Amino acid sequence: MPKRLEKVVRYMAEPVVSNPDDVRVHSIEGDASVLLELRVNPEDLDELTGDDRRVLRAMQQVVAVSSRKRHLRPVLDLVEGDGGEEEE
Repeated sequence: MPKRLEKVVRYMAEPVVSNPDDVRVHSIEGDASVLLELRVNPEDLDELTGDDRRVLRAMQQVVAVSSRKRHLRPVLDLVEGDGGEEEE
């Protein structure tokens, strides 16, 4: 499931940002949840977080609904700065 959710997040983020090639999604699966870390070009942060984070919140809702029947609860987080992790 995490790889499918990564694709969903990437599918939603790429059209919104100016640098779609810089979109990175990394998942970390736990016992009861899966954390999806979204990284974008620093120039694109305002496109996801500007005006009360409405775009990011909508993406979080879509991710939550898309896995409602699964056992893991997804959590989408926008990670600012370079964490050094690259998607494969």
